[in-house]
Amino acid sequence: MTPDGTRTSAPTRYVMITKSYAPLTGGVERHVGGVHQALGNLGLSGRIVVLHRSPAPEGLSSGVEWIRFPAGLSRARIFARPAAIVALLRTLGRDRTAVLHFHDAATLHPFLPLLRAAGLLRKTYITFHGWEGKFPPEPTVIRQRQECERAAVGTMLVGEFIRRWYGAKGDVVTYGAADVKTLAQFPAVASGEPLRAAYVGRLEPDAGLPIVLDAFRRLRGMPGAPIRLSVFGSGSLESLVRKEQRGNVTLEPALGDIREVYRSFPIIFASGYLTILEALCAGRVVFACYDNPLRKEYLTLHPAASSFYVCGSAAAVADGLIDCRDAFSDVLSRCGPGWTWAREQSWERLAGEYRSLWSAHE
Repeated sequence: MTPDGTRTSAPTRYVMITKSYAPLTGGVERHVGGVHQALGNLGLSGRIVVLHRSPAPEGLSSGVEWIRFPAGLSRARIFARPAAIVALLRTLGRDRTAVLHFHDAATLHPFLPLLRAAGLLRKTYITFHGWEGKFPPEPTVIRQRQECERAAVGTMLVGEFIRRWYGAKGDVVTYGAADVKTLAQFPAVASGEPLRAAYVGRLEPDAGLPIVLDAFRRLRGMPGAPIRLSVFGSGSLESLVRKEQRGNVTLEPALGDIREVYRSFPIIFASGYLTILEALCAGRVVFACYDNPLRKEYLTLHPAASSFYVCGSAAAVADGLIDCRDAFSDVLSRCGPGWTWAREQSWERLAGEYRSLWSAHE
């Protein structure tokens, strides 16, 4: 519906542009893939264009185009690849009725002059995902995000915190989506089961892992039944986890299907929105940690924040785990509203938000 009350029709074709996609793994990759599949279920026709430094992998899915661009996209590096520029502009301009949806400023910002010259900004949208892991955010990054938002027709934000820390307005705020039908059918957690926790995500300082490890270090000397932590993931802190592999902490090999972690562990330490959402959808107790004000608002502004543990210190994590050990039924009751909310966040619902964003500006 336009401001004057005229009904608009939703676009039926789209192109999503991203710096990474399956078989590479990560939250953005899964977001793009999940939305793409759900949009197809809604009757829309779309393609995915991947701008990545590596050659296209074997067995690339139908409807995915892979164009090689240098790592750390910058305008200087881009203009040194004229053949890649021609390939990109050709594929983006192939269907004049399709909307163009970029994922993250780092993907869109280098190409703004080219898109403007080609007349493609009038149908360009963007989703801002997360943050860069550096606190405070660099002024250059904030400026580039704002330039992208001013240039794009419509904007989606993954998290309310982006408005606070990057000055974004955003037409839509989302917290992602999950395979609700599968996760909601996992066996419920019951009081009296052995308390086992899993850390899921990047093994990096900005995701709160040092706080988690410190908490389990403290728990080793406390009385009561032990609570064990299994760490799943990879990153720069892997060696730190290996040093903690005694007693109640173990580093586990990567799993092909992370859903098996949600099925097996009653307590999940989550590093990002996707893990938080999936763990809540599976009916698990969720902990998430912060060590700076941005990360704190990343978590506390979450719509289900009152249903999981948001911890800014190892002491807070340890206290929460002791709650789980001593009064687990009360903890499960506290989590209930978050589970209900999470089970409403399907990929089809998120795809509908994309479609509504596009139609609102047509």
